[in-house]
Amino acid sequence: MPALQKYTHPLWQEYRPGVFEWFGLTGSGGKTAMQVGFHSANSRENLDMLVGKGVRLRRIEEADLARMVEWWNRPDVWENFLYKFPLSHGGQVIWFKNLFQNQRCLFLIIETIDTRQPVGTIGLDSIDHVNQTAECGNLMIGNNESKGMGFAREATLLLLTYGFYRLNLNRIFLNVLADNVRAIELYKNCGFREEGKLRQAFFDQGAFKDILVMAILRDEYRHAVP
Repeated sequence: MPALQKYTHPLWQEYRPGVFEWFGLTGSGGKTAMQVGFHSANSRENLDMLVGKGVRLRRIEEADLARMVEWWNRPDVWENFLYKFPLSHGGQVIWFKNLFQNQRCLFLIIETIDTRQPVGTIGLDSIDHVNQTAECGNLMIGNNESKGMGFAREATLLLLTYGFYRLNLNRIFLNVLADNVRAIELYKNCGFREEGKLRQAFFDQGAFKDILVMAILRDEYRHAVP
């Protein structure tokens, strides 16, 4: 694996300095700098920067699987997911063993800064380095005591910063049920824009539902965070 190099990204010079202080990305003298290198999205070196004010993102470990299965199998968690099937621990062990061989997928655990307690998940799928796109997904706050504290928004912003300025993506998109008002407001608050609607594309509880396609471009993200 090649050594990382210091590089000053021109977009960072234009971006709000306070945002990068959140992520620990400002160097001495107030200069902004990033570590660049050709690494897997799951590389440990690449994930050292994902630290915010209230949460940090880290790679999932095998010890997280039991907690994740417990979270995912609760109806209040999966009711707004596009994937409705229950998880099993055995199935997740097999999934975990294959995860780090998948260069197009990044799955992260959200944990609090103060307690290092896991509270949820987030990730990128369908990472395409040719077209510089990826899908944002697997966002879940599974710990009920941690809901409504802004952790989902901060985790999303951390992930977008990583995707745009570390993986060099240009567009990050997502699919969300059109009646999931809370999630849509969260994504809009992070700078995502509605691009279109897949009409009656999802069947749930006896009815067809629309799916919204939302996305954010790297140039748009520079101005998305207040």
